[in-house]
This record gives sequence, structure tokens and C-alpha cells, in this order.
Amino acid sequence: MNTVTDTETALNAAVQHLQSGDLGAAEARCHSILEHTPNQFAALNLLGAIAMHSGKSDAAVDFFRKSTAANPAFFDAHLNLGNALRFVGDLDGAGSAFLSCLSIQPDDALLHLSLGTVLLEQGLTEEAVAAFRKAVALAPDDANAHCNLGNALMANGDLAPAVESFRAALVRAPRHEEALSNLGLTLKELGQLDEAAATLRSVVTLTPGVAEAHNNLGVVLRHQRHLEDALATFRTALRLQPDLIEAHNNIGHTLFEMDDVDGAITAFREALATHPDDIGTLTNLAGIGERANRLDVARPAIEQGLALAPDDPSLHLLAAQCERRDGDLDSAISRLENLHAQGLRPRVAIDIEYELGQLHDRQDNADAAFTHFAKANQLSADFPPHQMVDKHEFSSLIDSTCALLTPEWRQSWRESSAVPDTRQAPVFMLGFPRSGTTLTQQILASHPALTTLDEKPTIDAVLAQIPGYPNALADLGADQIASLRQTYFEAVAACVDADTSAAPVIDKMPLNIAYIPLIMRLFPEARIILNVRHPMDACLSCFMQNFIINSAMANFFTLEDTAALYAKTMGLWQTGVEVLTPDYHVVRYEQLVDDFDTETKSLLDFLGVEWDPAVHDYAAHARSAGRIFTPSYQQVTEPIYERARYRWQRYANDLKQIEAPLKPFIEDFGY
Repeated sequence: MNTVTDTETALNAAVQHLQSGDLGAAEARCHSILEHTPNQFAALNLLGAIAMHSGKSDAAVDFFRKSTAANPAFFDAHLNLGNALRFVGDLDGAGSAFLSCLSIQPDDALLHLSLGTVLLEQGLTEEAVAAFRKAVALAPDDANAHCNLGNALMANGDLAPAVESFRAALVRAPRHEEALSNLGLTLKELGQLDEAAATLRSVVTLTPGVAEAHNNLGVVLRHQRHLEDALATFRTALRLQPDLIEAHNNIGHTLFEMDDVDGAITAFREALATHPDDIGTLTNLAGIGERANRLDVARPAIEQGLALAPDDPSLHLLAAQCERRDGDLDSAISRLENLHAQGLRPRVAIDIEYELGQLHDRQDNADAAFTHFAKANQLSADFPPHQMVDKHEFSSLIDSTCALLTPEWRQSWRESSAVPDTRQAPVFMLGFPRSGTTLTQQILASHPALTTLDEKPTIDAVLAQIPGYPNALADLGADQIASLRQTYFEAVAACVDADTSAAPVIDKMPLNIAYIPLIMRLFPEARIILNVRHPMDACLSCFMQNFIINSAMANFFTLEDTAALYAKTMGLWQTGVEVLTPDYHVVRYEQLVDDFDTETKSLLDFLGVEWDPAVHDYAAHARSAGRIFTPSYQQVTEPIYERARYRWQRYANDLKQIEAPLKPFIEDFGY
């Protein structure tokens, strides 16, 4: 083989053998070429391709390196080297190879796609976005380029632009499964749940046998609170792929949200049966155990997880929470302060700062505690999903309701004859958050004659049936009121099995104060329990809590916003008392702590229920209750304590800015 023509002929023959699947013949041709021309770069490149087809990835990398060394300007070898290095997990090497390609062909769209993929896998999301943008510019009709750009934008937290990119991909390829799936998941993150569900249903229709498609749809259904449907969808995913650990975990989370703690624990343990060393599942099991006050479940899972991943911050956080329960505060603080702040995921960093605040508060170290709470709130306010929550939505509802709630408006209510109803009107437990509602609810729940609801969306079900709320309340007729009452009782029945003709259900949702006109319009005979606490303590405690963020809780990132919401909320209550004259009873947190029996007996008298010594065992009842829905889930499992009583006095220097807006309520509530 002495001529260029002979070499080209042999190379073409090798390529044909490779394309036909005759790898042995292709390899022989290449070696024949190399016997005469040892550094023939195209033959070396072909041997690399043959090695990749044969599953010999390390040998392939070797051949591609030799090819690039033989001809540094040979684009195909650099590109193949990058792909091979990515295949063997050498992302840095792959990136370098693709950059070498760029110096040869800077306007190759496929190359920019390959580079962007490696950058994304390295976690370099901004760099990946830039690479995919270049690919889109070079190949604007390539659906994959738009989809990959959407993936990178999604990973970078740029959710709205990600949606635009996925939509652009779907314009070019309407059945692009990856673009549809990731569009649905991004819409979920943006809170656009109905469109997300519709999008992911289309993916399931396209790929009914793909477990991941069902799992993704289930995630959105769970966020829509369609828990039964979500559970069925996750179980379909598991039937299709029994080892799909995400579906196992999602079943666990869904069952926990359905108050089936034992079922949730079983689901996570089933996940561990298929993936015994999965840190995420161990963390989920430990978290559910801690959240449900099942430390017998939490502690072994934490121990097993830390043995596998000694530096895992989420597991250390859970360990610290258990240590706080044990009173080992120094160990918990040391554990969390030894975690490196750099590199923590935002959600974990937020949780750790709140926990450090709680730990220092327990040690009466107010300065350190306040510093951690302030940092936690700032991190939480900056967390992208929280920035999408409009804190003005809830406060604006209170403003509009308070402006409407006048004696004149009350007199304009359309008179309606009472509709016979054998069911007893509910008792509504209201109050500003962190005013003792969970403690009161658990005390009443321990009474054998009473049934309580812990922050269930019963009123939400009614509101969904009243377009134009609150103005529309005035024109409701008797039939509409009867229908809305029925909607309410159906929502109660979905949450708890109780005979509402025998005894009223006590519906605890503190900020339903905002809906006091609705409550009194539908249930004028209803009784109301109002929980109050020193306003400074209530606001400070809200600032200290790691709430699930919604439009109301988004006001607790600063003390000023917290006090402003307190003034609006409790101002609406005071107006409601004047205009609507509800039958209500005040439970004062401090008096409940000081004189439990007297305060509890007074409350039971208001409810028409005899004293029962079981109320003394509310902490044991709480420990056995499974899931408690508020940040007080730990505290109410302890005997009654006084450390939170007038806590604000230890933080007085940090609270000066909220004294003025709270002063009228401090005086009105007799503090």
C-alpha cells in the first residue's frame, strides 16, 4: 500500500465493513493501513470507532488520542474523543476535546450541543446555557437544540425562559417527549399546575409504557392535592418498572400527606429493599420519622445514611434535630456549624440556619439565635421558588375584606330562611399563626368526645364555589347557602370520619380569620375559638419559623412585614366582632401555660363538653397522632413548658421597630 489512492480505498472499505457490522474485517483493514503508515490518523480514528462499537471504551479513547496527535486539525477525531471521554465519565477531558473541536469548526451546531451537554453534566449551568444558545443560533430549526437549552435554563433556575425554549422545541417537533416532559415539570415549578398536568398527560398518552412519564404526572397531581389520583399514578409507574425508586419515594411522600404514616414508612422501606444504599431514600425515611415523632424510625435511618455518606448535610440536620429533642444542644450546634456553608443546596442551607436559630434560642443565646433567624429568612426570601410567591395577595384580600365589612354592607345581605340541617355547625379555631392554636387543638383532640381538624382546606373548597368573593356574599340565597354548607361538610368528611349530627367538628385553621364574613354568612350559629398570644411573641415566633411558603407566610421574612400582617389580620378580626357579632371564646396562650386546668375547663365549658382527665395527656396523644401539620409538631409532643412565654423580652433590642404597629393590639388584648 504505497499510494494515497490505496489508503483511501482501504479506508473506504473499512468504513463499509463497519457500517455493515463486520467489525473484524473493518479492524483488519485499518491495521493493514497502519502497517504501511503507522500514524495514519483516519485509520486510528476508525479503530477508535470500532472499539466503541465493541464495548472497549478505554481502547477507543486511546485510538482517538493517537489520531488527534497524528493530526491536530482532524475534527472528527477530536469530536469522537470528546464523546468517548464523556462515555467513560471523564467530563473535564471531554470538555477539553470539544473545545479543541471549536478551534477547528467554531460554527458546528452539533459540537455546541455536545459541549453544552458536558457542561450541564458538570453542573456548569450558565456555561451550558451559553453553549446551547449558540447551538440554537446556528440551527434554529433543531428541536433538540431548543430542548437542551430549556434543560440548561431549568437547571439554572431560569424557569420562565426554560418554558419558552421547550415551547420552541415543540413548535418544531410537537411530539418531542423530552420537551413535553420537562415543560410539564417546569410549569409545575412555576405553580401552573393545571397546564403542567395537561402537558404530562399528553406524555403519558404518547408513552403509556414508560414508567417515568407516569411518575412525572403523579408529581404534579400530588402538588394539585389530588392525592388519590397521584397515588394511583405512582403505583402504575411501579407496575411498569418495579425498581423505579422515584416512584417508591413519591408513594411514601403521598401517603404521609394522606396521614398514613405507617404506609409512608413501608413505602420508603420498600424503596430501600431495591436500593439499600440510596441516600435520598434514607433521608426521606429519617425525615418522615422525625416529622411524625417516630424517632425509632428516624434514628436508625440517620445512622445508616451517615455511615454511607458521612458528610451529607441533610442527614446531619436531621441528626441535629434529634439531638435537640434529647437536650444535647451543644452537640447539635457543633454538628451544624461544622458543615461547610459553601456548596450547600439552597433549601438545605435555609433549613440549617433555622435550626441553628432554634438551638441557640434553647440556650438563651438571643444574639446568636437572632442572627441565624435573620440569615435564614434572607436566604428563604432569595430562594427562587419563594420569590414567585406574591406576599401581597393575602394581605390585599384582608384589606379588601376589611374595607367591605361595614354595618351597611352587613345590612345589605339578602335575607334567607334557615334551611333545616341536622348537622351541627362547626367550631372554627382562629388566631394569628404561632399563637397557640396547635397546642389548643391537640388538647381538644385528646378529649374523647371531640373531633378536630388540623389545618385542612375545608374553607378553600367552599371558596372555589363563590366567584366574586367577598362581594358575592351579600346576594347568596337560601339554596346557595345550603349548597355551600353541603360543600363544606363534604370537605370535612373527606378529611375525617365524624358524625357531625352528634358533635361539632373543631376546624383549626388560624388564618381563616381572613374569611370571617364567609364563616358567619354560612354558619351564623357557629362558635369560634380565638387563640391570642402577646403580639410581640406571636410576630417573633413567626419570624423564627421555617414555614412552607404561601402568600401569607411570605410576609414573615422580615419583622416589619410580619407586624404589618398581624395588624391587618387582627384588625379584621376586631372589625368582624363589631359588625358580625360572632359567638367566640378567647384562649390566651400565657394563661394556658400558667393555669392549664382553669383555662382548659373554661374552653370545654364554652364547647358544652364535660371535663375529661385525658386532656392532661395531650402530649402523648400528639406523639401517637402521626402527622401534625404545623411547625409546632415537636413542641406539642412535650409536656407544657414556659420557655416560649414572653420570649420576646429576650429579643427586645431586635424588636423595637415593631413596637409601634403592635402597641394598639398589645393594649386591646390586655398585655
